[in-house]
Amino acid sequence: MKTTDIVIFLKTIPLFADADPALLKEMLEGPHTHVISLSAQESFDERFSHALGIVLKGQVQIRSADAEKRLVLRTVGTGEVFGAASLFLPQSPPPSHLVALHDCTVLFCEHEAVRALLGKDPRFLDAYLGFLADRVQFLNRKIRCFTAGSAERRLALWLCEQAANGTVTIHSFSTLAALLDMGRASLYRALDKLENDGLILHNGREIQILCADDLLQKYHS
Repeated sequence: MKTTDIVIFLKTIPLFADADPALLKEMLEGPHTHVISLSAQESFDERFSHALGIVLKGQVQIRSADAEKRLVLRTVGTGEVFGAASLFLPQSPPPSHLVALHDCTVLFCEHEAVRALLGKDPRFLDAYLGFLADRVQFLNRKIRCFTAGSAERRLALWLCEQAANGTVTIHSFSTLAALLDMGRASLYRALDKLENDGLILHNGREIQILCADDLLQKYHS
């Protein structure tokens, strides 16, 4: 993608919507931004674990940094942003392992590039602080899922967190069970319970939430 095309694309993302286009162009043309394209299942260079990532095309799977047990933490698609917090922890071990889920292109902005833009553009600074605050709320909700009590409650809260359009695709039941700290048998029983209660439809790896409000009302407290 050309620099001007990337600027136009960034302006469609809430984090960059109010940023000065000229300053965005300046950042993109500097030495601390990189556009990386990979094929499916290729891993990104470890140094990009400490950069702000913006998915220009495709999907990136964010996995745990533990090489012995790669848990899927999150999947991000076109137009989504990741790495905003770890950007400011450049001396720490890699916080995650990044894999191209499909053929994808990602813009990586290193600490120096983002720090310069924060200093020059107060509107971007406000947006960045708001983005970090939203991530804190997201992590708090994640913690609530992991400490939610029963298997049904943990699964229900996780599903509500993941279902952007009412549907969740589970790539690996073993990985999800490990993420929610339960066995696969407990996960399957929880799925059956939610389906028998008329809260979800379970078809293979696809989970459709029939009524998110009912699901939250039953398992939120």
